[in-house]
Amino acid sequence: MKAVLGIQYESAQISLWERLSELTCPILVLRGGKPSSLLKPEIAAKYVQYAPQSHILGFNDSGHRLWHPNLNRFVAALRFFVEECSLPKSPDTRDGEHLPE
Repeated sequence: MKAVLGIQYESAQISLWERLSELTCPILVLRGGKPSSLLKPEIAAKYVQYAPQSHILGFNDSGHRLWHPNLNRFVAALRFFVEECSLPKSPDTRDGEHLPE
């Protein structure tokens, strides 16, 4: 534990917000709506500011533990995002296959 605290003490905070725009993939940002949520609304909004492909999803009845009180909702949100990201982006593709000409 002392080693971890030593590294933390000697480290410097680096802002990476400006580099977030280098990501081209969709970004899902999940946050809770209760006071125990560590990601505050104004910080979540910075994701959209620096990476417009970000999607913010808030669970109003959750705090930091987003899967509580509704694990199924949490899993469904992740599954929906992954499935949406997996859809073909071009009209000439379906299920990852090229359509015949």
